[in-house]
Amino acid sequence: MKKIFFFLSIFLLSCTKSPAYTTDIVKISPPEIFLQEVPMPALPIELGQAVTNQDLLFYTLSLEQSLTLCNAKLSAIQKSME
Repeated sequence: MKKIFFFLSIFLLSCTKSPAYTTDIVKISPPEIFLQEVPMPALPIELGQAVTNQDLLFYTLSLEQSLTLCNAKLSAIQKSME
């Protein structure tokens, strides 16, 4: 009796198909918003007007904000490429 179960189990196991697994590498480009150019802030120079320290401070802060946004976009692209 054990021999019959043994042969039946071998027969049944040989009929099963093992699933074939494949690995496909799909490269996806980053979202369009990450590829957009970061606008450069305008210089605070107006014709006929003097530039104050406050104008220069706001210009410096807007440059820093643009650089921070650019770095955030680059790091998001790098993380998406991993």
